[in-house]
Order: sequence, then structure tokens, then C-alpha cells
Amino acid sequence: MEQQLAKIIAATPKAPPKTPAAITKALAGVRFKAATSGLEAAPKTGVSTQELFAAVYANPDDDAPRAALADFLQERGDPRGQFIALQLAPNQAETKAEQLELLRKHQRAWLGAFASHLTYLAYPSVSPTDPALKQPTSIELWWHRGFPAAALIEFTKPKFIALAGRAEWNTLVRVRGFHRLDASLPDDALSTFFGNLGAARVLDGLSVRQLELASRVKPLAARVRALTFDVRNDDPNLVRAALSAFTSLERLAIHFTEAEDVSIVSKVRFEGLRFLSLTGRHSNLALTVERTDGRWTPVGSLSERSAAELGKLPIELAR
Repeated sequence: MEQQLAKIIAATPKAPPKTPAAITKALAGVRFKAATSGLEAAPKTGVSTQELFAAVYANPDDDAPRAALADFLQERGDPRGQFIALQLAPNQAETKAEQLELLRKHQRAWLGAFASHLTYLAYPSVSPTDPALKQPTSIELWWHRGFPAAALIEFTKPKFIALAGRAEWNTLVRVRGFHRLDASLPDDALSTFFGNLGAARVLDGLSVRQLELASRVKPLAARVRALTFDVRNDDPNLVRAALSAFTSLERLAIHFTEAEDVSIVSKVRFEGLRFLSLTGRHSNLALTVERTDGRWTPVGSLSERSAAELGKLPIELAR
């Protein structure tokens, strides 16, 4: 195990990305009580849990650092190790009750400073697969492979700035609640946050400003599979440019709260897109189409308005 730990630690970046000056300045006025579970050093082996957690955050798609951390913590009687091991096991569905019992006892300690800003803590999911695939709005907090993989976030400005640079964001696959963020958040904080979403595949509820900042983080934009954002009176060219950066989209949903211009999706790479939804707050625009075997079909009936807008899109419905 020592050799395995050393190999994982050696592959982990030694220093985090440089924190923008705006965040550094804001941190001086914000203080949080740090979580203590799983953070003590282990001098006998020369390896610390901080290093092992860092390896997980630096390699969020790899199970090896998680398994090494689970073994390490279990040897020290830390229940987090047992929880991670249960979630990594092939029969994890059979241990759902045991996993949930551990979460009820330790979830807040494991989340640390994030606990107050992730909603629905009383209803976490430990499903082997993302529960949102079948029940899109029923489960917001999903623990997968021993760490939070989906969350509905809710932050005020100073608290978000203080936590935007934390590596813990890297395990999240699905993030919702962007509309709950303070509208005056500095771009540096948002950019740092998006840069820490090292495993994210789903971003839900962004504003166009947030979309544009996320699009600048090229690894994130290339990884995202599902995207939902709101358009007000935003510059269509800005929206098109930002949207074109998300080259791996499979699902796209746009809600127009003010001006409605469906042409903003004209530059979307439709090769991989399988689901498209366009809705309008002040009209009867409700256009949803799916693609199966290369053929687009409407989901539900199309209003006259929606059918007219469909004609402006670079897709052709199956006949």
C-alpha cells in the first residue's frame, strides 16, 4: 500500500492554481471553521490525508486515489473510509441502507464549510447512477464514489468568494443553482469556480454572463454534456460565441425570459446533440425535440409559434 500511496501522491500537482487577487483580498475578511474529519497527518507513514484527498480532487475520474484513501482511512478507524469503500464496491446497491446511515451521522462533517450552502442535505442519494437521469428534480445532493457528485448550490457573495477556489468542487458531475448566486459576484471568483469543476458534465441554470465565463475554461467547455441557461436582453453574438465553445453537448435547454431569438443556437454543433428545448416566458414558445438514430422528432405537440421558430434552426424533423 505504501508504494501505491507514494505513486498517487507523486502524480498529484504540488501546488494549486494561482488564486486571483480579487479572491485573495476578499478572503482576508471571510473566515470559516475548517472541517476536521480526515485531515490529520499520519507521521508514521509519511503520508497525510490532506495529500490523499488532494490526489482525489486532482484525479476526479480515477477510482485509484479514492480506493487508496478508503484503505488509509479505514486503517485509522475513520468512517469516511468505510463509506468510500462501500460506494466503490461492485455490490454498492445492496449496501444502500448502510451508506445512508453513515451519511446521516457524518455528512455535515464531511462537507465542512460547504454544508451550509448545499441544499436538501436531509435527502441525499447514494444511487449507483445519477438519479436525475430518471427524476430530474427529485434529488439534488448525490454522493457517488465516496464524494458529492451533484449539488444544488446557494451562496451569498462573500461566502462564495471564500470557497470558489476550493478543490472540493472537482468531484461534482452535476451542478445546479447558478440562479441562486449573487448577481454581483466578481468575474475572478466565477472563473476560479468554473476552473475547479474538474469532473462536471451538467451545468444547470446559468445566466449568459456565467455561460460566457464558463466557456473560457476550455477543459470544462469541452467536457460538458448537458447545459441549461437563461437569456434576457443579452447580445445574441455573445451568446453564440459562448455556446459554440461547448462542443460535446448532448442536451441543451434555453429559457428566454425577455427577448426571444432562437437563432442564437445556429452555431451549435448538432452532430452530438440529442435533446433541444427552447421555452419563452412571455410567449407560447415551447419547442422540444429529440434525436434518435439521426432523426429529430418533436416531444409533445408544437404550437404554431414553435413550429415557425423550428424552421429557423439548422435541423430537419423526421417525416
